[in-house]
Amino acid sequence: MDASKVSSLPVVDQEMPPAVTRDGVPAAEIPSSLEEEEPIRDQIVPAQESDDRQLLMNAASVLKSQLTLKGLGYDYTSFGTEVNKIIAKHQEVEFFAERKQNWHEEDIRARHNHQVQCLSEVTQKLSSAEDQLSAATTNADSLKLKREVLIRGAILKLTEELSEVEERVKTLTAERDQCEEAIKS
Repeated sequence: MDASKVSSLPVVDQEMPPAVTRDGVPAAEIPSSLEEEEPIRDQIVPAQESDDRQLLMNAASVLKSQLTLKGLGYDYTSFGTEVNKIIAKHQEVEFFAERKQNWHEEDIRARHNHQVQCLSEVTQKLSSAEDQLSAATTNADSLKLKREVLIRGAILKLTEELSEVEERVKTLTAERDQCEEAIKS
């Protein structure tokens, strides 16, 4: 790395507190010397899973970069602070991405459960409406039959009354005709 490029790197005057991971464990600080690195390496390596090997390789690359910067006479404390900030931010982003995924799955489950409940309620309402429709249809059919029976009964009664009135008209007409003949005679 060229010394002119090193001097153009941003320098932050503030020291940042150590980053904390999502499980509350402080993020690994970048050691300032190889002597500090040895005990940390001994603690970390046995506990690592295969997925974390890439992270260790990345950390070694960062350490190599720090040693290169130190060799060029650059104080990399601010650089280390910036790296710690980036690591903490990356861990925070991963945490919230995982949490968002979980929220998404929980949201889908909640929506599914709500839709199942709504479907059940709608099915019950539909069944109730079908029962009410069936009862109303049966009642309407019954009323139609009653109406037909009543209409037939009324027609028969009116027909009988009409026959009686016509008989009475004939009788009265015959009486009138007799009275007119009696008057003429």
